[in-house]
Amino acid sequence: MNNSECCDATLLNYNDGLGICSDCKEWAGQHKDDNMNKETLNKISALLSEARTLLDDMETTEHDDDIRENWIYQIETLETEIDSVLKTMNKETET
Repeated sequence: MNNSECCDATLLNYNDGLGICSDCKEWAGQHKDDNMNKETLNKISALLSEARTLLDDMETTEHDDDIRENWIYQIETLETEIDSVLKTMNKETET
């Protein structure tokens, strides 16, 4: 059975890697292996960490400092979300 990558629900009219998600009714690809998802999320997390470090080290003017702080906040929010997803994925594989 093919499940959607968006809602992990059954894909309707599945053909050539795409189908309609039975939950949200949007076109979606097939749910991929968790190992690939974990690998991708870890790579994104590392990239975000590097970007945050570069922003922390960047010299800015008073005007640019607000923009930089906003970017750092957004990056930290994404990092927290990715960490949460990875923890959930790890718990699911342990059971």
